[in-house]
Amino acid sequence: MSIIASSSNSLSLKSTGNSSKRDRGLDDRAPEWNLNQIYGREDESRRIQDHADKLSTGTIVLQGLAGSGKSFLIESQKFEGDGWVFATGKYERRKQEPYSALIDALDSVVDQWIVNNENACICKMASFSNLLDEDMELLENILPKAFIGVKEFKSRAAECPNVSSEAKSESIPESKGKARCDAAAINAAFWRVLSFICQAKPVVLFLDDIHWADQASLDAIQVLATAGNIEGFLLILSYREEEVKEDDPTRRCLDFIDKECEHVEKIHVTDLNVEDTNKMVSSLLEQESERTMELTKVIHGKTAGNPFFVVQFIQMLRHESFISYNFHTLEWEWGNVHKMDQLAFVSDNVADVVALSMSKLPHGCLIAIQKASCLGKVIPMQVMIEYFRKCEVGDNLCDSLICIREDG
Repeated sequence: MSIIASSSNSLSLKSTGNSSKRDRGLDDRAPEWNLNQIYGREDESRRIQDHADKLSTGTIVLQGLAGSGKSFLIESQKFEGDGWVFATGKYERRKQEPYSALIDALDSVVDQWIVNNENACICKMASFSNLLDEDMELLENILPKAFIGVKEFKSRAAECPNVSSEAKSESIPESKGKARCDAAAINAAFWRVLSFICQAKPVVLFLDDIHWADQASLDAIQVLATAGNIEGFLLILSYREEEVKEDDPTRRCLDFIDKECEHVEKIHVTDLNVEDTNKMVSSLLEQESERTMELTKVIHGKTAGNPFFVVQFIQMLRHESFISYNFHTLEWEWGNVHKMDQLAFVSDNVADVVALSMSKLPHGCLIAIQKASCLGKVIPMQVMIEYFRKCEVGDNLCDSLICIREDG
C-alpha cells in the first residue's frame, strides 16, 4: 500500500502535466469533485440493508484497514429515510473517558426521541420518566440528555390543567435510595433506555473505531449486543483490523459477541479493485471509463485501492497540475501516466500523505490546526475563526482558516 511521500519529488510532476501551475482563482472555477459518493460497496450495502430489513435487530461488525471507508459505508446507508433513528459515536486514540462514544450516541438517540415526542401526551412522557426513576442518580451525570426529557415533562405536567394531581405526582420520580454506581448497573440502565425508545421507533447505534474503546465501553457493548435482543435495535460496530491483536480486549469483546449474539453479520471492508477505482476516477474526471483506465492503473498501483489513499493521491495530482481542467474544451485532462509512474515516489504510511498536504499549508494554517487539535476531533470552523480574530495573529490567520475549509 503506497502513496506520495516526498514533496520535492512530487513537485517534479508539474513538468509532466499538460499545463503550468494554475492560478488559484481560475482553478476555483473548475467543476467541483463530488467526494461524497461511494464506489464498489454494492455487496456490503446489500448485506447491511438485508440485515436491517429482515431482522431489525442484532449486531453488524465491520472490519477493515484504516482508510477503507467503513464509516463512510455506514453513513451512506440513509437509515433515517427507512424510518430508523440513526446515532453515532466515535472513539478516539487519546480520549479514554469511560463510555465516551457510547454517551455521544445515546445522547443523540434520546435527543431525537425528545424532538419526535415534543407533542406527546403526558402519559407517554410519564412512561419515560418512570423508566428512569431507579436510574436517576446513576445516569444523571453520565447521560444528561436523558434527563432533559424528564425535566421538560415535569414542567409540562405541572402546567397542564387537564392532568390530575395523582398523575402529576406519579410523573415526578424521586430516587429510591443511592444508586449502584457499578458497571453492571450502568450497562443495565443503558439497555433499559434503549429498550424503551425502540418501542416507538427502531434505532441504529453506530460505534466507530471500537479498537480505541475503554474497557467500560467494551463491557457495555457486550451487554447491548447479547443481553436479550431489543426489537428494533441494530448495533453496528467498526474497527481497524491492524489495531486489534489476538489478546486485545477488543478482540475478546468481539469473540464474545460472535458467540453469544443470536444475529451477527460480519463484514470485511476491503480495498477497492481496479475496476471500482476506475469508476471513482472516471466519475470525478467526467470521462468514459475506457479513457481513464490507464491513469487508474497507476493510481491503484500507488494506493492499492485504499479509498482514502486514492482520494488523497488524485487530489495531489490536481494540486500539482498533473490533472487540470481545460476551459476551452470543458474537459479534465492529465499528463503522461508513464512519466507520472516514474516520478511519483511513494511511502507505505498513510500519515505521509497527510504530512505532505500539511507541509504545503501556510504557516498560519499550521498554527490553526495545532490549536484545533487540542480542542477535539470536530471543531466548527466559525468557532476557530472567531477565536483567532481575538488573537494577535488577526485577519491573516482567519484567511488561512477559510483556505483550509475551501481545500477540504
